Amino acid sequence: MDLEKRQHIQDHDADNEYIHYWGYANRVVPCTSGAGSCAYLDAVYWMHEVSMLYTFIMWGVLLGIFAVWVIIRGWRMGGPSQSMNTGFDKTLDRMSHAARRWLLAESPLRWVFGRTSRLQVAILAVLSAYLTIFS
Repeated sequence: MDLEKRQHIQDHDADNEYIHYWGYANRVVPCTSGAGSCAYLDAVYWMHEVSMLYTFIMWGVLLGIFAVWVIIRGWRMGGPSQSMNTGFDKTLDRMSHAARRWLLAESPLRWVFGRTSRLQVAILAVLSAYLTIFS
């Protein structure tokens, strides 16, 4: 069965314009199916646009974090000829030491999370905040 034939709300046989949606079925404009059907199609296509935007934002954030990590890692692993006594390197060493000392300790909320580290609780909090913001 053809994809466009299953979309019975829209009249694909009429000589109308099509709006292309990335990864989704083309939309027929103007909508002539009735007020309720047109409102439904508006909601469906709007939600598709929003979900694609949030997907691109999520991948942008993940790739940005990865790029920053690669750049810092490349800076720090410059080779034996590079001096590791710069202020930037000392600051990164102090930050990584403090992060390990604080995040790898056991979580104070043992009655809620059991025997988990603060890192695991922090990852749960970051994912929960992300889902709350983008939901």
